Amino acid sequence: MASPQLENGYLKIANEIWEALCGIRIPGETRQVLDVIIRKTYGYNKKEDFISYGQIQKYTGIKRCKIPLHIKKLLDMKLIFKIADGHINKYGFNKNYDEWQCVTKNGNRVFPKKETEMFPKGGTTKNNKYSIKKNINIHPLQQLVLRKFPRVSKMEQQLSQEDCEILETQYDPEDIERELGNMENWKPLLSSKVSVYNTLAQWLTRNQVRRRDRVVV
Repeated sequence: MASPQLENGYLKIANEIWEALCGIRIPGETRQVLDVIIRKTYGYNKKEDFISYGQIQKYTGIKRCKIPLHIKKLLDMKLIFKIADGHINKYGFNKNYDEWQCVTKNGNRVFPKKETEMFPKGGTTKNNKYSIKKNINIHPLQQLVLRKFPRVSKMEQQLSQEDCEILETQYDPEDIERELGNMENWKPLLSSKVSVYNTLAQWLTRNQVRRRDRVVV
């Protein structure tokens, strides 16, 4: 039988913060990631700390590939903040609940409309079932891919909105756009048999490794 004791460590957090958290709605796995960030910071009397995806996976059991999406949700909700510092980011809990962008039980707050200027907007693609002007739900990164590869079909299978959010979380937008430019003349990408997401992620990871190797040398 479990018998936790304060002598073995405890989490010190203001009642006001905990009551504010009780009043908002956070999706299950996203809340798990938030709990880990609070545990790894407030649990050690720190405002922020280096927290890897591996640590989050160990505590939560969430698949590693999904963790960046939950991190991005928490950042969008302004529940946490991120400090880029080397290969592992620092994360911290934002205790200023007046800044939170969340849905409450009484409906006083709502998520703001997501606006991103990371990739160029406007225009349509020819010979493609997607019309950028008509489909307002298409992600800006999907728009960019359709402009560069107008023959790509089944976009949601090749590069879903969730894929786009993961890429934006893991890689710099300028690197993503540059690699898409490098891939523009790669003919196999015009076939639906090749995944845009897998190919782009592989190219970006490869370039990250090359940069690290140059720094080491």
